[in-house]
Amino acid sequence: MTHIPAAAVFVLALLAIPARAGEGPDAARRAVEAGAIKPLSEILAAIEARHPGRVLEAELERDDKAPSRYIYEIKMLTADGRVLKIEADAQTADILRVKDRRR
Repeated sequence: MTHIPAAAVFVLALLAIPARAGEGPDAARRAVEAGAIKPLSEILAAIEARHPGRVLEAELERDDKAPSRYIYEIKMLTADGRVLKIEADAQTADILRVKDRRR
């Protein structure tokens, strides 16, 4: 269950985009509007289906290995106190990696 409204998390994700040439909140908004990436709400739905918990943080970044690809990085707190760092492809919502850390 998400305790942070999806719209608020999306705004946080837009603000967290690294400041590289031509990037920023406007670039992310245009990418969502153009259908190049999925909105954060869709990403969170895909993640929560497999890893229920509370969203602690959300970021949208470019993939270091493929700069044309965006990755959502989500930190979730599970009911048993674990912190998961989940990376999801921003275009497909596929979960790419899950790191499990105890608090």
